[in-house]
Amino acid sequence: MNNIIFVTALHGNETKPTLALASVGVEQIIGNPEAVSKNVRFIEKDLNASFGTRGRTYEEKEAKNLLKHLDKDKYIVDFHTNQSMSQPFAIVVDKKMIEFAKRLGLPKIVYMKFNIKKKHSLIDLREGVSVEVGKHNSIQSIRTTIKVVDNLKRRSTIAMRKITLYEVFDIIRKPGEYVNFRMCNEGFVPLFSGRNSYNTYGLKARIMENL
Repeated sequence: MNNIIFVTALHGNETKPTLALASVGVEQIIGNPEAVSKNVRFIEKDLNASFGTRGRTYEEKEAKNLLKHLDKDKYIVDFHTNQSMSQPFAIVVDKKMIEFAKRLGLPKIVYMKFNIKKKHSLIDLREGVSVEVGKHNSIQSIRTTIKVVDNLKRRSTIAMRKITLYEVFDIIRKPGEYVNFRMCNEGFVPLFSGRNSYNTYGLKARIMENL
């Protein structure tokens, strides 16, 4: 795993992956330690929407500093938890990262064609994947994080029975009875529906293919 950098807690209230990696002695970069210390998502601005911006907020300064210390020749694996989705999945913003994402051993990969972070997330500026391991306070999020790391230690892609690739193409613009990763009556697959941090009702996705 010498070509991989693990990043946790770009959002300060997403600490289960941080605890998971610390518990198994895996080196990591904690993205927003100030927000972690205060148990808040961020101090002034979403850090994972601050990479490559020109502002002077605390997070924008931290984003510039992080980029200086992240080797461009290594893959980033950026761990997250969330409020609404318990099923783990990988996120890519570039299709060329799909093959790497398959090594995580997760049954779902989401391609963010519609980029809600407006190309200012960490994996927009460095090659890699984001991994949603589960809900904020779930013990299962710790277990999933450790499992992903163990899978990456292997030299070959994990033999999954089925990996489904989804493509995000829009936001959900009105409330509804949505179940994440289940096709709804409007003809799309909802993601992050329910409580989320993006001031939307969730994201619209479609199934691209089964890998």
